[in-house]
Amino acid sequence: MTFFPSLDDDAGLAEVFRRFPRGVDPLLQFHDQILRQESEFTIAERELIAAYVSALNDCGFCFQAHRVYSARYGIDVELFDELIEDIDSSSLDERLKPLFHYLRKLTVTPARLVQQDVDAVLAAGISEQALHDAILVAGLFNLMNRILFGHGVDDHRAHYGGRLTDALHLSDDERRQANEKDLGSTPYQQFGRALQDED
Repeated sequence: MTFFPSLDDDAGLAEVFRRFPRGVDPLLQFHDQILRQESEFTIAERELIAAYVSALNDCGFCFQAHRVYSARYGIDVELFDELIEDIDSSSLDERLKPLFHYLRKLTVTPARLVQQDVDAVLAAGISEQALHDAILVAGLFNLMNRILFGHGVDDHRAHYGGRLTDALHLSDDERRQANEKDLGSTPYQQFGRALQDED
């Protein structure tokens, strides 16, 4: 059930963007810049951050969508439940655990971040540039989650069925090829152009 009378009850993000196009183009460009351009973090790691932040915010649509993406690029889907349960005992790369503690705090209690939180991330071998990249991903998905919630279009029942199954059955070589092919790509801007073509 959406909150806006001009949106159908079963509307999703695409319908919101089509109905209210102001700011959509630069927003989608920003997606491509931080999720698909060069970074010390792989596409898989950035998609994992997107899904994790969305899970913390209980945003079903974004969590499911970026869970699928992260699986496509090589993240084990069992890791999501582990991270929500307990970062420290999860199978996440040890180098990334201080970062995910930082991201949790940034999402849930941002005003409580302190220097020690940053120091722990840097001490684990994450550069300032990489931390900045992670902050951008987390900030973007806090925004996207709230765009969905604000319009009443987040569907907690959202599921991707076959697409998730397909992502899980990719070989390591297919995942490597997907990473190489998609680095530098612009899937979000392509999504925006497809919306305009439908008008």
